[in-house]
Amino acid sequence: MKRKILLSILSLFLVFVFAGNIWAADESECPVMPAGVWVKWLKASKAAPKAEIKMKPLLYLVGAQTLDYGTSMDLVGHLDYDPAQRNQGGCGNCWVWACTGVMEIAHDVDYGVFDRLSIQYLDSCKTDNFACCGGNAGAFATWYSGQGRAIPWDNTNASFADGSRGCADGTLVTCASIAKTPNYPINSIAVASIGTHSGQATAIANIKNILNQDKGVIFGFALPDSAAWNNFRSFWRCDSSETEATLWNDVDSFCGTEWDGGDGGTAGAHAVVIYGYNDDAADSANHYWLVLNSWGTAGGDRPNGFYRVPMMMNYDCSYPDDVNPPGYW
Repeated sequence: MKRKILLSILSLFLVFVFAGNIWAADESECPVMPAGVWVKWLKASKAAPKAEIKMKPLLYLVGAQTLDYGTSMDLVGHLDYDPAQRNQGGCGNCWVWACTGVMEIAHDVDYGVFDRLSIQYLDSCKTDNFACCGGNAGAFATWYSGQGRAIPWDNTNASFADGSRGCADGTLVTCASIAKTPNYPINSIAVASIGTHSGQATAIANIKNILNQDKGVIFGFALPDSAAWNNFRSFWRCDSSETEATLWNDVDSFCGTEWDGGDGGTAGAHAVVIYGYNDDAADSANHYWLVLNSWGTAGGDRPNGFYRVPMMMNYDCSYPDDVNPPGYW
């Protein structure tokens, strides 16, 4: 009997407690993480504690549904970023960009610190596994817990420089060369998973609840083969008439496709940030998640680095698989 890799939405958020603050490449590459990295992320997510679904957002959302009015949330104003520089290039460290984005939102919401944090700091200083080879939110949280500090992007040698690097290359910047002061001490950091595999309505309600707690959400998704990834890359580049307001309606198109994740396979995964949503449209097919990518601006077609994903997607989309262990079952 064939086992299955479950796509599709791995929704997570990171919980950060800062100790108070010391100080108030080529876009066409569009890299993804290898299939094996995604399987490890799924297994780590299954083991992570569940996010707390809080009563105040729950009552607000239930009330909105009962009275049949729309709601929305947009946390991007808490992110200090340059869309053109928010570009991982050929480095498979989307997980670092996504996790750092959630950390930046928390830093501004909880402490009023609006500052861009370094991606390069982890790339250069995490020595057990090079970030461009892929990773997951648990590895991010564990590493930062050990460091106990986040580094501003504007520190000496802390801006991102590894866009030309691949998994086999290693970083271009030594850890020692990155200025560690000023910095933002972190008292604690943890990862929690959001339940998205108990039906569509529950998945949507849970993600909305976290966003209405003013927390960003890491949106991880896998696609089974090169055809699926070419579809998404074409959408990202706005090869036809897409804009940043267009929904990626093909998100479910490859459900049931064989998972091409063996040696030389083209299955892979990507991690981005859900920073908000809108369900105000009369037609639920036009309800969507607001997503921030780390693939630059698509040559200017996506000037803010955004795209949209339909809420009414198949949160239990899966791909038949004979080789890799299942992520969920």
